[in-house]
Amino acid sequence: MTDWAAETLTASLLTATYEEAGTKARISRVTKMADLHDGGHASVAAVRGKKRYIYEFGYKLEWELDAGGNDEDDLRGTMTLPDIDGTVAEGDWHDLSDFTVEGGIPAARRAWVLKHLRDGGLRKAVEDQIDGWVVTLKATY
Repeated sequence: MTDWAAETLTASLLTATYEEAGTKARISRVTKMADLHDGGHASVAAVRGKKRYIYEFGYKLEWELDAGGNDEDDLRGTMTLPDIDGTVAEGDWHDLSDFTVEGGIPAARRAWVLKHLRDGGLRKAVEDQIDGWVVTLKATY
């Protein structure tokens, strides 16, 4: 189950996108963090006749922002979700331990970048993909 879970979660995260006012942000690369949780695991157990889904993964996500034709405004960076696990309820957000922008965040765009990439927008799209993956996990096993 672990291999299936890691493969499908990675694929789900790669589909996260966000569009706002002519700009488009997307997850461009997903790296499972081998140093966390022994690379991750997933299983299902029956406890008193009820299924329990047990999973724990850590991922580093690389993102890209296409500013709609103005290459100077394009940005790249990373966000790290070290604890994608079953303790987070659907609709709640997982911890974000690191958010970076290559070359730093331009001062004039700082509020927009934080609002639409780190604190909403793309981050929400990532969380929605995780929630959808959990639904698929439960429907499959």
